[in-house]
Amino acid sequence: MSAGEAARVAPAIEGLIARLARGRLGEIEPSGFTTTQLLALATIVENGPVQLRVLAERIGTTKATASRSTDVLEAAGLVVRLPDPADGRSILIRATPAGRRARQDALQRLTEMVERLLATLEEGDRARFVELMERLDELL
Repeated sequence: MSAGEAARVAPAIEGLIARLARGRLGEIEPSGFTTTQLLALATIVENGPVQLRVLAERIGTTKATASRSTDVLEAAGLVVRLPDPADGRSILIRATPAGRRARQDALQRLTEMVERLLATLEEGDRARFVELMERLDELL
């Protein structure tokens, strides 16, 4: 990719992230949780139980922010904190059944939104888009 191509794509990616995080997530996730809290829940469900330090690294934030996100998720009954049997000074964060259901429901709503968006593309464009998104995910 040339510098010119990258310069054209970068703002599109940034705009996509912003729209998904700010606008569309309200449609997908009418839960009232922040984007960071939703990322934390997804990480905990998919990779948990996890230490707070690991959670912070995976969602790209500080331990303090990860802790505050965990506080909110715990108050909502979506995660629990448990002692880490491998490290007595640490805790593990694990999703509850309600947290796993909430994550599954969120993915279903996102899938339905993507399905509506993809339906607006022609079949060849749709197949190419899916292929490129899978490839981009692998590269990242």
